[in-house]
Amino acid sequence: MSTEEAELPGEEDQRGWRERFARVTAAGGPLLATRLEILREELAGKAIFAGKGLVGAVIAASLAFGAVLLLAALLAAVLAGLLKSVVLGILVAIILYAGGAVGAAWFAFRSLARVQPLEFPAVAEELERDWRAVADSLAPEPEPGADDDGADAPIDDIEERFRAGAE
Repeated sequence: MSTEEAELPGEEDQRGWRERFARVTAAGGPLLATRLEILREELAGKAIFAGKGLVGAVIAASLAFGAVLLLAALLAAVLAGLLKSVVLGILVAIILYAGGAVGAAWFAFRSLARVQPLEFPAVAEELERDWRAVADSLAPEPEPGADDDGADAPIDDIEERFRAGAE
């Protein structure tokens, strides 16, 4: 009696698929870590724009509040009496504060407009490339005698791609 197990029909095909799936799964961990790092980088860029916009909005709000206070001072000066040109001095200060508030609000609007919170182009591009690589690696291998363009070994290609993406 032989100690070797007889192979069942189709067992070779199943083993090939299991091995392919195991290779893809093993390479997926570093790939996922790479994609998360890309996502963190894009989020950091968006956070910078959001931070600048919020700083500009705070400056605009504080300068607008100062303009309101100066407007109250102008009204008090006018009501106190129209001696000399105190009113013109206060009026010029109000115009400067209002101009600063408009400039800061414009800066805040421009910075906040660049945030685009739902767009992650680099992550989307990399996920599309990954999806194509996984689909190519899971495609059935051509027959050994069949004509091919020399485009074999998709598993090696995907492993190299995973390694390159992790660096």
